[in-house]
Amino acid sequence: MTPAYTTTMDKAVDQIRARIDMMLMKEIPLPALILIYATIDMLGWLNRAATKESSDRHDFIAWVNTFMLPANGLSVTAEDLYAARCAVVHSHSFESSMSRAGKARIVYYTYGRADHRVLEIVTSALPATVAVKIETLTAAFDVAFAKFKAALAADQPHAQMVSDRAAQKFYAFVPTPE
Repeated sequence: MTPAYTTTMDKAVDQIRARIDMMLMKEIPLPALILIYATIDMLGWLNRAATKESSDRHDFIAWVNTFMLPANGLSVTAEDLYAARCAVVHSHSFESSMSRAGKARIVYYTYGRADHRVLEIVTSALPATVAVKIETLTAAFDVAFAKFKAALAADQPHAQMVSDRAAQKFYAFVPTPE
């Protein structure tokens, strides 16, 4: 039997991932990053402790640490990604309050045909910075999402909680007839 969360959660993530890939193909990286980070936020919200009423940075960081890191090709911490998420989502920039306070490195990005090695060389010469290729981040996310679903399949009570939360979180949109 397919767990109840699968229909809503998988469909939502599949739709978002398709849009991320489309944006990267059309060379629109900022909205793609926003969607990646928002999706991790969403999954952290779903996965938070049963006793937690709302989600916060700790849920994002815990989800990344549990399912996403370490990832092949990513040399970031969960705190780096959370700070990057704050910078991208809130100010469309590279710096966040966490990076300014020295609690995370500034993440700079490449995508597409850009030579990522050049950015790695540049960031290695700068203090508290790290280079991330957006496609590597999305690949790490894909692996993490599969790990998340496997963890849910192995823990029925947690899967039920996630299913209940997914039912609250995701909406069904019915197309308008022509």
